[in-house]
Amino acid sequence: MPFPANGENLKLGRGSLLLDLADANGQFSGYQFAGNCTAIGITPEQQRIEAYSRTQQGSPLIARNTTQTSFTMAITGQEMTLFNLQLILLGDQPAPQSQSSGPGSASLTDVMPGRYYDLDARRVSAVTVTEGSNTLVAGTDYDINTEHGVLYIRPDGSVQSGDDLSVNFTQAAVSIQKIRMGKVGQQICRVLYLADDVNQDGAGARDRLELWRVDIAPAGELALISDDYGNFTLSGAILTDASHPDEPYGSLQRIVA
Repeated sequence: MPFPANGENLKLGRGSLLLDLADANGQFSGYQFAGNCTAIGITPEQQRIEAYSRTQQGSPLIARNTTQTSFTMAITGQEMTLFNLQLILLGDQPAPQSQSSGPGSASLTDVMPGRYYDLDARRVSAVTVTEGSNTLVAGTDYDINTEHGVLYIRPDGSVQSGDDLSVNFTQAAVSIQKIRMGKVGQQICRVLYLADDVNQDGAGARDRLELWRVDIAPAGELALISDDYGNFTLSGAILTDASHPDEPYGSLQRIVA
């Protein structure tokens, strides 16, 4: 009699990945959504020791045992949220910096034409640049990136190498979140994956995967400029958790009734 295949058992994978990053004390505080992930995978691996007979021609295999079991995880994501960037850059996020609205100023010494200078302010307007008693002309002597507060000294303007400039401007009120790169040596996450596979209908039972402790690390470059939508890759070593002795790595759940 034939044994027909069941297409409902195939996996055309889709779903959502949630990560809960432990703090410096190892405490979890709640999951964050990792955004659109184009690939998520888990690789089981076993290292085994084998023994072969030396009493027979061909030395047949007579014993085989597992000495180590491990699981690794690979994630390819697209959304450059601050949380994802924190994981990619091995960083932390201090409290946001506040820039108040109002007047601002910067003193630039020994400037050189053709160079760029940071005003240490964001979203500036009403910029005035002077050299001594002379007021410089925007578009002739300098250009200004108002979003980032960066001043460019034009080489064809009146500014000479070694001049000292005074810059006055108005700055907007903004809150600035910072990621401090390379501040952490290890990133332990709880992982929750909620499946929503393409070939499951509305009544389909969607899998739920929980991993108790995953050592997450960046696994490739962070593309700042590219011809396609940028992505990032993370790798994870799935660790055991003594508080779950019956399922030390995690568990996959599926509603069956």
